[in-house]
Amino acid sequence: FRFHGETEPLSFTHFNPDGDGDNFNTFGFGFGRTTAIDASIAPATWSLGFGYVFLDGNAVVGARFAFQVETTKADDAGDMMENDIRTTLIGGQLIPYFRYLFLPGKTVRPYVEGRFGVSGSTAVARDEDDTGSLTRNTVGPVVGAGGGAHIFITDAFSVDAGLTFDYAAPHSRSEE
Repeated sequence: FRFHGETEPLSFTHFNPDGDGDNFNTFGFGFGRTTAIDASIAPATWSLGFGYVFLDGNAVVGARFAFQVETTKADDAGDMMENDIRTTLIGGQLIPYFRYLFLPGKTVRPYVEGRFGVSGSTAVARDEDDTGSLTRNTVGPVVGAGGGAHIFITDAFSVDAGLTFDYAAPHSRSEE
């Protein structure tokens, strides 16, 4: 069996929510950051995963997941609401994957990976008097591919370096 935690020390994300409107470009770095796709549903967190190794250690089938509950309070909400607001976000994702490893028995083992899953979140913003609120629900598929290398420190522990591409198609609905 395989147990793993994932983070991205360096990332670039381009997001065009409606195809021809405003674009968002995000560049980030730092140890302990979430992967860019997790950051779209919740602030920084680690994602965890479990997998099963088969084909003499050359293939892994598994899933990674992330879950977070976050609450924030804004003292100056600007034009959104007249009073201070508190926002609660609940988000998560489940991404099954298939990974194939090359060079069996070596210390450095290159791999390729494909994945398909789902992510979603609910964000609720309320003002301090409970006179106004805004709820936004988001759900959508996530498809990705990647490659890299497992660098085995021991037979049971590796540090991995890789490059990934993820495509998310979130669908949101808001209500006041």
